[in-house]
Amino acid sequence: MKNTISVFFLVAFTSLFLVTSNAWAQEEENFQRIFENLTSYAITNYPEKGYLHTDKDYYRVGETIWFKAYLVNGVTHRKSDLSNVVYVELWGNAEKPIAQKIIQMDSLGGAGNISLDSSLAEGDYVLRAYTKYMLNEKEPRLFQKQLTIWVNEFGSKSGSKETDNVNESEGTAIQENKTISPSGGGRLELKFFPEGGTFISQSANTIGFQICNEKGRGVLSSGSIINQNGENVLEFKSDRNGLGSFQIRPKEGDEYFAVVADSEELFKLPSPKKDNYKLQVQNNGDHLVIKVDAPTAKDSKPTMLLGHMRGNIFFKHIAGIDSESSYARKLLLDELDQGMAQFILFDGNGNILNDRLTFINNTKNLASLHIAKVKASFHNREKVELRLSLKDEKSRNLNGNISISVRKRNLEGTQKKSDIKNWLLLDSDLGQTSDFLPNFFKENSIQNKNSLEALLMGRSWERFSKQNLLKTQVSKNPKYEPEKGIFISGRTTNVDNQNVPKKAKLTLGILEGSFFTQTQNTDHQGKFNFGPLAFNDSVQIVLDAIDPLAKKKEESKAVGIHLDTLSILPLIRTVEIQKNNMNRSSTKATLAETKNDYLRIVEALELPKNVIQLEETVVKERRKIKTNRELVDERLDELTPYSKPTHRLLLDSTNITDGARLVDIMALIPGVRVRGVYPDQSIRLTRALYNSVNLSTSPLLVIDGVPLIPIDESVASRVDFNTMDTFGIMFIDVLTGADAAYYGARGANGVIAMYTHQGGTFDFSEPIFSGILSVTVKGFDVPEVFPAPNYSIKKPEHSKPDYRNTLHWEPNIVLSKTKETEISFFTDDSYGEYVVEVQGVLSNGQVVSEETSFVVE
Repeated sequence: MKNTISVFFLVAFTSLFLVTSNAWAQEEENFQRIFENLTSYAITNYPEKGYLHTDKDYYRVGETIWFKAYLVNGVTHRKSDLSNVVYVELWGNAEKPIAQKIIQMDSLGGAGNISLDSSLAEGDYVLRAYTKYMLNEKEPRLFQKQLTIWVNEFGSKSGSKETDNVNESEGTAIQENKTISPSGGGRLELKFFPEGGTFISQSANTIGFQICNEKGRGVLSSGSIINQNGENVLEFKSDRNGLGSFQIRPKEGDEYFAVVADSEELFKLPSPKKDNYKLQVQNNGDHLVIKVDAPTAKDSKPTMLLGHMRGNIFFKHIAGIDSESSYARKLLLDELDQGMAQFILFDGNGNILNDRLTFINNTKNLASLHIAKVKASFHNREKVELRLSLKDEKSRNLNGNISISVRKRNLEGTQKKSDIKNWLLLDSDLGQTSDFLPNFFKENSIQNKNSLEALLMGRSWERFSKQNLLKTQVSKNPKYEPEKGIFISGRTTNVDNQNVPKKAKLTLGILEGSFFTQTQNTDHQGKFNFGPLAFNDSVQIVLDAIDPLAKKKEESKAVGIHLDTLSILPLIRTVEIQKNNMNRSSTKATLAETKNDYLRIVEALELPKNVIQLEETVVKERRKIKTNRELVDERLDELTPYSKPTHRLLLDSTNITDGARLVDIMALIPGVRVRGVYPDQSIRLTRALYNSVNLSTSPLLVIDGVPLIPIDESVASRVDFNTMDTFGIMFIDVLTGADAAYYGARGANGVIAMYTHQGGTFDFSEPIFSGILSVTVKGFDVPEVFPAPNYSIKKPEHSKPDYRNTLHWEPNIVLSKTKETEISFFTDDSYGEYVVEVQGVLSNGQVVSEETSFVVE
């Protein structure tokens, strides 16, 4: 009997052990998968972050926005290895951008500029930057900043009239949000943020809160917490940002409400819960105290606590199997970078029990940017010299990539200005923040620290979906691949039906600079994609398609070519933009004063009193009567880039009908010789200087100003004269000898330039012939050179007045480990205080932002 009982208990214990072991094996597998997926996110599937440093935030129509684009790995903040293309756009109130720039990124980032047209309306605009790869996120967090553009009418006194933002055209400004004073009597809103996301009964809880006015702006206020019986439980008070926190131990079954001063409204707190885990993080600056409390002391369910910064894991603890489920840990922050950290508590099934954000402001290992001046004050048109250096905590020089702007201090107004540090370390991860954060790093006060911690209790880091961490991979195959250059993509179809794809052999020719060709076969859906390519400005390209399965040569060109268009991403009018707009200055008077200071320079440039302005004088002469053909030729000459052709054939002046073969009418043009018998005919021009370099004797063919691939090339990559007809052609020019000089070496064998009726309107959106498409493609925008006068060398133009609201702009500065970097520029003819603003990113991912100032007197 005893043996039977012993065997029974042994079997029962073994079964229980196996069940427990199997359960733990599954939970361990879940924990490992979460860990691996988060690691994969940080190493392989990391996001990108962009930032724009502009020379200033206030402009006048006719001025230029100078900017530097930074693109970094969203986890490490080092240079991104994914995209090489950044799109920079200026938006008003219309559904499309006023300007778009395509910026090529290199090791120093990418610089650019946008000229502000004089037709723009006065008001606020949005400048944004993004890569296509960023659009894979469900809610892309693109960098957007608000700019103010003012209008100065010649002869009017600036600031003499109030201008409200309007909405009349694509160049109009974004509507301004009116600011409401905290004491204006508006309705208040109170938000509660239980730490860790749960409000636990019978336990000490930390509750963050924010008091806002009806425009979402934090206000200084106070109040009390009462229970359902109206009994006072505690008092609370917000700071100037409307933020704060309090400790409360709710009783089971009680409900709690908040009463705010000067408001009769009751704000209900979340209902307390029981049997929930609790996560608390105490941020003490140099270390964290992390506490996890299980619902009961005997709770043995396994849990995993992960701590990560932007996806990079720095803390992992598994509890509940061989250790207690409730625990506390002290974590030193010596080795951590600056940034947003998140702690996530998972149960064994991978469900999230709690999560908590905190900001690690470890300044121990931070680099410091030093700006040294020769002196503190300068005179007009005097040379200013600055010495820049980056040093680590041991005063050793570091490498860095920075940009510098020198502008008038009075342009700052009372605006709380965000910079590259705020964006990369705070706003890009949090989304909407609060208006105290632009000064967070500059003031570094205890109040700002406490305000941020209170705000973070109600926030979550949502760069990835935490609920997807148990899946096979964190990120799916992206819809938008990282762009390494310019891509030319599209599809080929049946020439008579664009909905029917046709597989084709396609040749791309880029006709600017050194001639470039590339050939590829489309897929079974007719899709093609050439790239990545790198070219600047706009270039003319030719796409030449043939059907490789065509039975007859003349049928091989029956292919339609259709390019993909770059879809415009609608402006994301986020709350951050609205809040930034609302708090740009405390009062209209302050903004008007800043505007007056800015535009006063323009008034100084009005004509002096001793300058006599002449009335308009009309000079008339006897006009020579021109023949109708001369008038027609003048009109046609407006369509050509060269002066005069050697010979011209106007098809309307002949009896040639549409559809006639092009080769057949060439013999009508003087100097053109057609040789051979169809379908192997060729064309030569007399008086042509045959090019001995490429051994070609064929003339250059140009259609509507676009040079095409040489006729002597292979059938797959050339334009075949034998298959062309005269349909749609308006006139043909022949250029030989000196008349072909415009085309340089390419015109050595002469030029045949054909112009179609659609070329008269300069519309190249449709193919001229079947199987051929010539279009203008936009490449990378090349930045202009910032004007920098040198008054150490006397020049006649120096007699003109010099007023620059931006004294100096230099986007690409490399700081060296071996020596200081020297920057120099000259002051102008105005007086006042100037701010020197330097921003940048180090090779190790640290972010720097520093300011200094000097006076011109």
